[in-house]
Parts: sequence; C-alpha cells; structure tokens
Amino acid sequence: MNIKKVLPSKLNKNKLFVLILNGTSSAGKSCISDILREKINAINVLSLSIDDFVNMLPPHLVGETNKASSGFQFYLEGGVLNIKVGNLGNMVIRQMHNFAENLLRSGLNIIIDHVVLKKSWAQELEDLRKTGAKIVYVLVTCDIKELKKREKIRGNRLVGLASGLKHVENNIEHYDLVVDTTFRSPKESAAMILQYLNF
Repeated sequence: MNIKKVLPSKLNKNKLFVLILNGTSSAGKSCISDILREKINAINVLSLSIDDFVNMLPPHLVGETNKASSGFQFYLEGGVLNIKVGNLGNMVIRQMHNFAENLLRSGLNIIIDHVVLKKSWAQELEDLRKTGAKIVYVLVTCDIKELKKREKIRGNRLVGLASGLKHVENNIEHYDLVVDTTFRSPKESAAMILQYLNF
C-alpha cells in the first residue's frame, strides 16, 4: 500500500469526481460521508454506501450460517472474524460499481462509503476512470482498540469484525489521503478531506 504525500489537491471542480472512502467497519466512514455531502452542498453530488447494497439481500444471505455462503458469510479463522463473499455477494457489489459508473456518465459526482474486501473490487473502482472522472482515494483508518470500543458501544455490530477487516486497507494500492479517526471526530475528519479537495 502506497500513500501519497498529503498536499492540497488541484481538483478541478468542473470535472466529475468520485471520492472513495475505504476502511474497516466502525472507522467512521458513514458519518464522514454524510458530513461531506452536506458541506459540499451541491445538487450533483450523491453518496453510495456498501451497506445499502448489502442490505438489499435477504437477511439469511448475510450472517454466520452456511446459508449466507452465496452472499456475505462471517467466519472465524485463527481467532479473527472475517467475511467470505459468495457469487451473489460479488454480483451485488459489481452492480454497485456499475451504478456508480452510470451516475458519473450522467454528470453526477459520487462519494462512496466502501469496504473494499477484494482486489477485484479495487480494479472495478479503478475502471471508473474510463468515465473521465477524477478518482480520489481516502483511507479512513482507526486503532484496533478504539474500533472494538466503538463496536461494543454501538451494539449492532459483531465485536471483532472491524479488527478482522483491517486488511481491506491494503486492497487499494495507493491513497491520496489518510484520515485517522482514532482521536479525530467525523467533523474534523470531513474538514481534513474538504481542505484536501479545496472545497
């Protein structure tokens, strides 16, 4: 994983862009995405979330049982909680990326709240460059102890999943910006991204 030196972006506001927030669960991507959409305050900026697409599947296709093997199956390996993506799960995410491409070709900018579980997903995102849009990759990271603390407080996530998914940070080859939310609020994190984008 290569991280570019953080410098003010020369983002051309007349050119379409897709802002990809990648990182593990509970790192704060969704809150940051919501704030960014509000602060940019433009009618041609939409947000997509992997959670919305995963939640389109029937509940039995997302979980710990074998029934979820074709969707998104949670499993323990070496004491680490992870997610296995089945054929249907891959199809859903592929369609998410296709939808993003269609939005860009329609003249809309996109903020994507993502958990890039596979290298093939990263390649699909990279293919969005074919639309002529600028891609800005942002790693949203957090200390594992803090992630576990957040999972317990939230109560709606499997404790250990966030630390088990830390490896997704490496599925993007390079990042334009890294935001560590361990001691930074979503508002502060969003402000850092907006400064980089020159908004």
